[in-house]
Amino acid sequence: GMIYFIGWAPRAGKSQLAKRLSKVTGFSWLSTDNLRESAEFLEAIPRSNPLLSNWINWRDSEYISKNFSIPAEKIIENQNKESLEVVKLVKGLVQSLDYNNRDFILEGVALLPEFFDDDFINKYGIIFVCVGNTDYESFRKYSWENRADGDWLKDVGASLFDNVISYSVKFSEVFRAESEKRGLKYYEVKSETFSNDLDLIIKLIA
Repeated sequence: GMIYFIGWAPRAGKSQLAKRLSKVTGFSWLSTDNLRESAEFLEAIPRSNPLLSNWINWRDSEYISKNFSIPAEKIIENQNKESLEVVKLVKGLVQSLDYNNRDFILEGVALLPEFFDDDFINKYGIIFVCVGNTDYESFRKYSWENRADGDWLKDVGASLFDNVISYSVKFSEVFRAESEKRGLKYYEVKSETFSNDLDLIIKLIA
């Protein structure tokens, strides 16, 4: 089967790209968040495990404030601790997809190139797609103006919102640097041309 990994920082459009790619290819898609949320029901995994230690509820304003009021570098550090656990679930899923010869699209912040060695990528024929948005000013402006119902940041204050966008921009820079280090293609999107940028990425990878 063919497996796409869409690695991208939070808040920047991973799900939208996965949905569009799914429509073009006919492949099913899933977020790494779904894998982690499913693991929450396994009693054998203690709540202290990095996989679950920060997981409360995206609708919980205290949780959002606690986890995103700290410096961006610290948020990324915490995220990567969690991601290392999520990657274990990802690898199990990939092995299952390969065994059943299934085509699939997986998207998530946990899909950072440094967590997957070349042998794994080559063995399973994974197409790594790393994307980011590093223009803070336009990212912040368009993201703030286009909050919708159900948005986990819809009701937060401007200061916390700014911090989340700063984190996402810095994490985009991490994805870009990791892509360059590993010889993988990195795609930059602009908030002003977001929809067209996604269409162009799909034309290049599908």
